[in-house]
Amino acid sequence: MARKVIIFSAMIKPFLFILVIIASWFNNFLIPLIIYAKEFSLFKKREKDFVGICTSGLIMDGFLAMLINIVILNFLLETGSVVNLANVEIATIAGFISMICAHLFMALRKWRVWIMPQPWRWNAGGYWHMFSMTIQMAFCFYPFILLIESPQLLNERITQASIILEIIFVSLFLFVFWLGGKGQPNKKLSFLSNPW
Repeated sequence: MARKVIIFSAMIKPFLFILVIIASWFNNFLIPLIIYAKEFSLFKKREKDFVGICTSGLIMDGFLAMLINIVILNFLLETGSVVNLANVEIATIAGFISMICAHLFMALRKWRVWIMPQPWRWNAGGYWHMFSMTIQMAFCFYPFILLIESPQLLNERITQASIILEIIFVSLFLFVFWLGGKGQPNKKLSFLSNPW
């Protein structure tokens, strides 16, 4: 029976990675792009002060978040972690708090990004970002809760490698966030020659 479980988990692992990649792109890129297109249209001429999709947002949400998810999934699968609903609740609360902190940070700094065209005024994309960031951050916090419960996992190479990769990807994420400034429009990835 144990051999069948191992074979099954080995067969399903690539499927789970593909599923996480698709879910990451769907959650962090496709849905926001659809909301953006519906709210602002992709091909119309813009006013000069229009704030569009930022390069930093594309890099963070479209690429780095996916890499972070893959590392987390690999860690969970390799360590044989079992989903504990109490830990999911704690991770979700931590994700919600981090989402509030991030959106407060943007609003207090008076950023103008497409999800928050005016400080403290979020649009449909902003509300989607609040929901998806809560889920994303809950997924990020879950392994740390496991490490607090089972510190012996820190001795495993997969845990050490995962932590190093997470530090690298999260550092890149924060660096891009910092570089993003106040949400400057991305003029190079526009759909028209001069939409701004």
